[in-house]
Amino acid sequence: MNLSFVWETQIHPKAHEAALEARASPELSDRLQQLERDVARHRDEAAKAQAEVDRLLEILKEMENEKNDKDKKIAELESPFRQVGIICREREKIACLAHGEKISP
Repeated sequence: MNLSFVWETQIHPKAHEAALEARASPELSDRLQQLERDVARHRDEAAKAQAEVDRLLEILKEMENEKNDKDKKIAELESPFRQVGIICREREKIACLAHGEKISP
């Protein structure tokens, strides 16, 4: 049994009907071929667009990772300065207390 015949008649009856109509009318046949070409072209364009989306998402992911790495490095570099700032504020509080001044929070 011809697989094409099985597909057209049993699996997809509408495709079989369309094939019969296309055989009956050359205009319909030409139109059907043009539409099939259009569908193939649109599928190709969609596949290319999806590939571009995937590529751009990968770039975005890499950029986010780089940003996170830079933020971590900045935090590491700022950490000693924060500690020095805390120490200086504590020393100022001690100096104020030693002189009997009020400490503002």
